[in-house]
Amino acid sequence: MLLVAPSPQAAESPAKVHLFADNVQHDKLRRLSVAKGHVRVVQGEVTVFADGITYDEQADTSTSDGKATIVQTEGGRKTVITGAKLVFYHRERRVLLEGPVHVDRPSDMAHVPVPDPVPDSAAKRARTEKAVKAARTVIDADKGEYWTRTKKGKFTGNVVLLQKEKKAKGDTAELDDAAGLVTLTGKARVEQIKGNWLVTEGVIENKADDVEHQRSLRNAATIDADKIDIYSKTNDLIATGNVVTEQKGQVSRSQKAVYRDKEQEITLTETVRFERQKDEWMTSDRAVYNLKTERFVATGEQKQIESKFIVRTDPTPAEPLPDVPSDQELGPSAVAPTPLAGPPGAATPPIPSPGPTPRPLPSPTASPVAGSDGAATPQPVSSATPSQGTPSDRQMQPGPVLMPPGQAPKPPSSPSPTPSVQPRLPPLPRPTRVPTGPRLPKATPPPVIPQSTGTPRPRA
Repeated sequence: MLLVAPSPQAAESPAKVHLFADNVQHDKLRRLSVAKGHVRVVQGEVTVFADGITYDEQADTSTSDGKATIVQTEGGRKTVITGAKLVFYHRERRVLLEGPVHVDRPSDMAHVPVPDPVPDSAAKRARTEKAVKAARTVIDADKGEYWTRTKKGKFTGNVVLLQKEKKAKGDTAELDDAAGLVTLTGKARVEQIKGNWLVTEGVIENKADDVEHQRSLRNAATIDADKIDIYSKTNDLIATGNVVTEQKGQVSRSQKAVYRDKEQEITLTETVRFERQKDEWMTSDRAVYNLKTERFVATGEQKQIESKFIVRTDPTPAEPLPDVPSDQELGPSAVAPTPLAGPPGAATPPIPSPGPTPRPLPSPTASPVAGSDGAATPQPVSSATPSQGTPSDRQMQPGPVLMPPGQAPKPPSSPSPTPSVQPRLPPLPRPTRVPTGPRLPKATPPPVIPQSTGTPRPRA
């Protein structure tokens, strides 16, 4: 073991640097220490492991000759960072790593969603609790920079972040341990990978007939944006800038999206557009999409919701209805009337057809009869005298009725003609009216002949 005292410039270092190795060579003039074999550099709660390290006392830095690993332990949590090359700035408590860089740290999640459905056995529940406690966050990148004092990091180049239920990608990832936040920028993308980690941890079995496995391995939901903030304590995330959310071919576009893991909901705001197919879409100010129920609710706060959907028809057209003449057209109907239902054995009365209109009879004229004064006196015309018989046989038959002068006889009434057009639905049957024949018009009296003022002619 080699105890390296800090230089005067490093008097403010929080702790001394301890160097452990199989072989150490110290250059007092250059103030360099070269350690080989099972090297460890310890500063407080941080330890660097490598095959070879060169410690620069003047710059207060430790540089690895090859692959190195840095381990930070605090409060029972262990963060492990590995890289192809490492430079540890002890004064700043800052570590620079060159790729490939791998970060493995415990999860900060306050809760890990319980598998749905809940494990049905005590063994599965125990494995679930163990998997939840072992939940970790993994980051892979080409380069990395990590501050051991503040537990903040920045990783660049082909960044991939893995958590129990999601996989994220981006050009850059920034880690903030105090805030429990990971920020992805530059072609950021998050994929929901529910269920895969349960199979890895042995919580559920990788079988086709395992209900838990099939339900947990639902179609993945993806979120693309310019920037994505992932909150490790709640497993929630906020995506901003050209956000595109997709699940099962349904695409949602907006400028901001908030995903809440406990509710399994994504809230979209700022120019929301929902696309179900190529030519079907909906726009709104705000929308909420539930990943579990696949329900999409859109609301318009500043303007109305606008949507476009394609109405698809049955490829087999229905048979056309028969042509029926309009009310102005007369003629036989194309639809036969349907008989009404009645009691068993009862016949439906026929609809009477109109008969010919009877012609009016000529008005009878009374024949004048000469009176005692030689003037003609009109005589009423009566029917023939009935023959002798019973009283009923001797009843008078109705004769003509005389009308007063100047009044025309009324025309005989005739039954109303029935239209030939049958309605589509027949009306209820009406009582049949039996025609009684035309009434005889009243006779018109002849004109009155004025009497002569001369000497009456003697009768023969």
